[in-house]
Amino acid sequence: MKPKLVGFEPAPPCQTTDLILWNDLNSRDQEKEKKKIKNKEKKNKNKKNQKNKNKKKKKKKKKKKKKKKKKKKKKKKKVYILVPQNAMVTL
Repeated sequence: MKPKLVGFEPAPPCQTTDLILWNDLNSRDQEKEKKKIKNKEKKNKNKKNQKNKNKKKKKKKKKKKKKKKKKKKKKKKKVYILVPQNAMVTL
């Protein structure tokens, strides 16, 4: 049995072809991670844009509600009855 070193992690393969493959794998992983991050950012932007559009739609709807015409109350016209001064009137 070979003695194991405490806290030692095995290094990546050391042959040239294996190293190239190892580097390719690492770069692929990094590219995938970058793509994931970009996709998340796009999704977040899309969500924000959707929220803003929804807010604008709500504001427009509110404005339409405010534009409703209010019915004007008709003013009652005062009627004056002309009566001679010396006449006796009971109303």
